[in-house]
Amino acid sequence: MKHKFLTLLFLSFAAALLTTACVDEETALGINLVDQSLLYDGQHATFTADCAWSVRDSSAQTLDWSAGIIGRYHDATFGTVDARLFTQIALSSSTSSLRFDNVLIDSVVLSMRTTKLYPARTQPYNVHFEVMQLAEPLLVDSSTTFTVGSSLPVDPTKLFYGSTLSVADSDTVIRLRLSEAAHDLFRQNATASDFTASTKGLRICTTSAGDEAMIGLNFLSSDSRIIVYYRAYASDTVESQYNFLLGDPNSHHFQQYLHDYAGSTTAGNDSLDGAQRLYIEPLGGYNVRLSFNNSLQTFLAQHPYATIHLAELILPVDDGLDLGDAPSSLLPFRTRTDSTEVLINDAIDGYVMSGLDGSYDADKKQYRFRVTQHLQNLLRDGQDRGMLITPNGRFSDAARIALRGYSASAPVKIEITYTE
Repeated sequence: MKHKFLTLLFLSFAAALLTTACVDEETALGINLVDQSLLYDGQHATFTADCAWSVRDSSAQTLDWSAGIIGRYHDATFGTVDARLFTQIALSSSTSSLRFDNVLIDSVVLSMRTTKLYPARTQPYNVHFEVMQLAEPLLVDSSTTFTVGSSLPVDPTKLFYGSTLSVADSDTVIRLRLSEAAHDLFRQNATASDFTASTKGLRICTTSAGDEAMIGLNFLSSDSRIIVYYRAYASDTVESQYNFLLGDPNSHHFQQYLHDYAGSTTAGNDSLDGAQRLYIEPLGGYNVRLSFNNSLQTFLAQHPYATIHLAELILPVDDGLDLGDAPSSLLPFRTRTDSTEVLINDAIDGYVMSGLDGSYDADKKQYRFRVTQHLQNLLRDGQDRGMLITPNGRFSDAARIALRGYSASAPVKIEITYTE
């Protein structure tokens, strides 16, 4: 009897484990291997864009972004882009004043935290950096705006660095030892605001004397700074250092993106019809505008009470152009009644399905977005005012791409699953 009881107890325990295992198999593990549209039982429809075009991003604001880029690059499609950084020099955020009039400065090092190189390659780039003092202070107040083409003059007599440095993809920090002429910037007693005004600021860029390359920068990193190594007096054997802020929120900065489209495919037109091809270029280049209003109106007339269970915006890449590394992801914005753009609701709430978050699918050569809430809202409003597609990291990543247009084979589209 005892043996039978133990046998029954073991079988019950095993059954419980089996039940638990079955529950585990119902988790989201492996869900990305399934076509997302098959998860919903409903009817299917496809929206095609009635118009789409590429538009210049030349009015974008570039003041105080947490990430940036410097460098030069050229290709036949977009011509040449030259990215430059203009930045203040500020005291440490915990310091209200500086007393450096009598210290002995041994060296001044400009340090920049890097994020990535574009185009990616295995061998290092020989980049020619240039660091110059501004001719007038970089001043910022509540009304200040700096756009893609904004600039400030430099003092031609204050070249603090002008040399070629090897930069590899594995490098995480670039260190430029500035000339002794830069030492005079720091030999002063001053309050924080007076110091920033008197030093005026720096322009940091690369020149055509070196390889073409774009270098992403992280301004929030503690490695992005100016380090002054100094001694209190001549016979002092102990060297100290002071870290000045560079590109930090307490040290205002802006980016300038100079584009030369002469002889390029796009020719720098402010707007390009997207029937066959749509262009995505960061750094004040091109964004894409889409409208599905005709498809929306037709669908709404036929299915006025439809409930959207899944809507996917699919942007196929035009592989007829080899533009190197594709942007890792794109961002979708909706146009409001006042013509401004905000992220679509699906993106604000957080994409719930991997593969539908705007990331680049290298196997399928396309970008996919979950736009379910967005499309349901459009049906409720009764019109589509348009959508703006931008590269994610449009001011800190040089990767560009061309998409298939609205009349091309395998065009841009929205695929939906619905019930009514």
